[in-house]
Amino acid sequence: MWGGTRDVGKNETEKGLQHMKNFVENHRQTNFIVMSVPYRYDMDQILCVNGEVKVYNRKLEKYLKVCENARIIAVDSHRDLFTRHGLHMNTRGKEQIARKITQTIKVMLSEKKNDPIIMKDREDQGINSKEIKKIVTDTQNEDKKTWTTQEEQAGRDQDQKDGKLPSKRARKPPTKRREHFLWLHKNMKKLNVKNTETSKYNSKLHELKILHHNVQSLNKLLELSISLSFDEINADILCFTEHWLGENQLNSVHIDQFKLVSNFSRPTRTGGGSSIFVRNFLCTKDTDYFKGLWSENTFELSAIELIDLNFIFICIYRSPDGNFDEFLYKLESVICKVQSKGKNIFLCGDWNINFLQRSTKLLELQNLLLMYNLVNTVKTPTRITHDTSTLIDVMITNSNWKKQTITYDLGYSDHLAQVAHIKIDKQVLGPKTIEKRQFTENAIEEFIHFLQKETWDQVLLLEDVNKSFNAFMTTFMCHFNTLFLTKTFFLNNKKKSKWMTKGLIVSRNRLRTLNGLKRSTKISGELLRYINKYQLTYKNLITEAKKRENIRFIWSSKNKTKRIWQVINKEIGKIPSNNSNIQLRNNAEVVTDPKIITEKFNSFFINIVNEFLNKNISIRTQQTFQHDIKTCPRSMFAPPVTENEIEKVINKLKGKSSAGFDEIPEFLVKRCTHHIKKTPNPYNPNLEFSQIK
Repeated sequence: MWGGTRDVGKNETEKGLQHMKNFVENHRQTNFIVMSVPYRYDMDQILCVNGEVKVYNRKLEKYLKVCENARIIAVDSHRDLFTRHGLHMNTRGKEQIARKITQTIKVMLSEKKNDPIIMKDREDQGINSKEIKKIVTDTQNEDKKTWTTQEEQAGRDQDQKDGKLPSKRARKPPTKRREHFLWLHKNMKKLNVKNTETSKYNSKLHELKILHHNVQSLNKLLELSISLSFDEINADILCFTEHWLGENQLNSVHIDQFKLVSNFSRPTRTGGGSSIFVRNFLCTKDTDYFKGLWSENTFELSAIELIDLNFIFICIYRSPDGNFDEFLYKLESVICKVQSKGKNIFLCGDWNINFLQRSTKLLELQNLLLMYNLVNTVKTPTRITHDTSTLIDVMITNSNWKKQTITYDLGYSDHLAQVAHIKIDKQVLGPKTIEKRQFTENAIEEFIHFLQKETWDQVLLLEDVNKSFNAFMTTFMCHFNTLFLTKTFFLNNKKKSKWMTKGLIVSRNRLRTLNGLKRSTKISGELLRYINKYQLTYKNLITEAKKRENIRFIWSSKNKTKRIWQVINKEIGKIPSNNSNIQLRNNAEVVTDPKIITEKFNSFFINIVNEFLNKNISIRTQQTFQHDIKTCPRSMFAPPVTENEIEKVINKLKGKSSAGFDEIPEFLVKRCTHHIKKTPNPYNPNLEFSQIK
């Protein structure tokens, strides 16, 4: 139902409201969606019609609030949603209304109402009146006994305290709800009456954490890494403003477990800029529809879209001397683009507009945000000095979301960091696990001892090669599975860097306290010099700790060249990425399943030789021999395998901890070389060739 414009124009709001209310109340068996009256842009703003529109909408919501079968949709009154004439809505406005109606219908259909109580006769329920009377009587007697022993004794004790004589008269127990004639649910089992209950599914909520910070140069990357690792922030998205880096410099920045997905660097001037880093497991999408909206010094924009969570995150930096009118215009354009796509929006950044001081700019900005139902969730100052306290860093999103924003002092910037927690309807997956075998030194020595005690009689008695090998592997794997048990490990992606020592954490906390003292109070010149010297010493300590860790990482490997390149690629941001979106085009068929792709490759390389032979393709290979060997096609000689040959083959193994399908690692085979070469070899060529006819 959408009406009332003519009633408001004729100053008959009460009449229209009464008709609307009566119609809804007389049809309680039907669900209604009532639209509010839109704004009248076709009339002069001086007239009182638009004031009557607000009064009508407020009274309409009040009247229909008590009606359970009615829902009210507030029509957006933004000018861009109406035609040039001003009375009717344009295409974008109609699309927005259609989306709101669709969402309201989904909510109404998903609501579960209480089922009505169906009164059945006693004969239909299969209950005898004598049984009912007996149950009620027994229950009342039990209640009287319980009440007499507990409540009555408590009442008599109270009378004795008040100085009154205790009464011997039995007190009447209070009437309880279950004595009502409808109460039978407690004794349904005694009467063989089925009682069905419905359980609701409680879906888990995924909590997304977003950090924004005016870092004032991302060259302080080591200090940032310590703060993000040891503060209980655990953010999923990092939004930075004023990174002060160029395009090439920013691409070489590497933060553990994060990837750079969007950034803005000033092409002509220095300073400023914005960037967004997200966790490696988050799927993002480019926001090409924001191209052309960024502006140096006024609207420095970086944005991403999370595919799975239906969210668009936007980080904006505006310098203090930026054009405010241009900033407002571009901000409104960004919000309109996001809402036209039906996505949720999250705005953050340093806008250099103090939300704690009333001004014309703040009033215009707040009016714009309220028009789109957006609100700033940061309520405390974000930049504190000894004589000023301002709130210029913002986190803005839809006001109907329950969020909590916390500020942190990370200690390396004069701005405080903000962390927002957003709960999103998405089921949380449990931690990934993997099973590994435990190869301890004691277990390896005991395994070698068991191999040494084996006589291998069963292997020697068998004449068949396959049976002999199976007997050997059965004995070997029996000891292997007994001593090297499997253990389940949780895969934890949050790896703490080893160079972050406890001493650095203590120094970081002390430096944070000193910086807070420096910002909030006026300090002497001597104390200021001490703080600056302490900050320089702290920076040198971090650099030295990272340098020592890199040296230890390189020298602990056998392949030092490979480790050196790993350190270099990590520092310049070249991290190998696993491409899981693999596609194989086989004629007109496109295969995306990795398992099917590997099977097709295996079958191709297995059958390619036969295909070449069937096509009679002759490939000439030139081979040169130093000596001519005279062969006899009717006979051959295969010498028996010796212990020295077995030892040479085992020694050629690299000794890695990785294993094949049998789960036996190479280093364990090398540790057991002396005992394996002493065992009877089931691959004795003489035994095998003796069975050939």
